[in-house]
Amino acid sequence: MTEAALQKQILEALRLSPKIGGVQRINTGGRTRRTNLAPTGTPEIFGWMAISRDWSGTTHKGQAFWIEVKTPKGKLNADQAAFLEHAASTGCITLVARSLEDIQWLI
Repeated sequence: MTEAALQKQILEALRLSPKIGGVQRINTGGRTRRTNLAPTGTPEIFGWMAISRDWSGTTHKGQAFWIEVKTPKGKLNADQAAFLEHAASTGCITLVARSLEDIQWLI
């Protein structure tokens, strides 16, 4: 299964769960923007934070959570691991989801 397909499954499960107050995709990335003034393109980075997680939200009790979705063989980079560690140290729920089963305890 691709990471995109797994993200769709996880989003649907989170949105249907009565234990989840809200969830949102934190999309980040980059692209080359072409204009008349820069026909070869200008690099452009977009998103809330360069190291934000795939999904963020709150439980029905108001506790924040951050979820990073990875395929079974996918690896966190150093920034992703540091972000999740910091968020956990502040009391947030953090997890790396490699399958729908990884979030069952949350939903």
